[in-house]
Amino acid sequence: MEKNLEYYLGLPYTRELIPEPEGGWFIRIKELPGCMSQGDTTDEAMAMIEDAMKGWLEVELDKGSVIPEPRPDEEFSGKFIVRVAKSLHRKISEISTFEGVSLNQWIGTTLAEAVGETSANNATENESGVEHTSGLFSAMEGILTGIYAGTSELKVDEQTFSRWLDRNLEEIFSELDNPSGSQFTEKTRSLLNCLMPHQEHSPLITSFCRLLVVMVEVGSKYSSMIDKQNQISDIIRSINQPASSKLTQDTLHDKKNLRSLESNILRDISNPYDLRS
Repeated sequence: MEKNLEYYLGLPYTRELIPEPEGGWFIRIKELPGCMSQGDTTDEAMAMIEDAMKGWLEVELDKGSVIPEPRPDEEFSGKFIVRVAKSLHRKISEISTFEGVSLNQWIGTTLAEAVGETSANNATENESGVEHTSGLFSAMEGILTGIYAGTSELKVDEQTFSRWLDRNLEEIFSELDNPSGSQFTEKTRSLLNCLMPHQEHSPLITSFCRLLVVMVEVGSKYSSMIDKQNQISDIIRSINQPASSKLTQDTLHDKKNLRSLESNILRDISNPYDLRS
């Protein structure tokens, strides 16, 4: 049987739900490292993990990675052999004797405590100790590799990605000091175009793209209002120019345009932004 995406989606993977301290639910697939999501309710979390698992599997299959499969409980007898150094064997034997328990009981209790501490951490760490989820890391890797193509010794981690993102945001917000704000929308759209191809890898990137879409809409309306304001200034200047006591046809036309522009600006200000797009 071909082990494709449909094959793995049909396997009985373990969904682990954990309540968040501030509300909502954290959920992960125990057998797939870094495959996790969250939701306000258990139903929402279960729906979100299905999308996250599909994205996780697609990325790992494209990379040719070995996909862990769920293992039935029948495979685990509760017994296994571990070889340790003689000095360690002697030390744990002395500790178990001192505590008045058998060696097997002491080892089992100690392992359970260690596993409990490890499971308490929701995020996984890669070999270099950089904390990340598989989907988010894949998105960061794709974005940074595309931006710094050909750069030797490129380090893909959260700090590098954060520095790149901060520089872009600083350039965008610097346009707010520009009276015309002419580049605000274009720079925001440029950042959005860099992130959008990678949003399927991580819900965090998707949420950030939605925020940038709102910023593009706000920037467009701001630029439109500035243009109308400049038109009003031009009309006022033309009306205030020295002229005969009798109003000319051009002056009447300018005043009509002025009233129309004022109405349009008031309408734009009163219309709420649609944050759902």
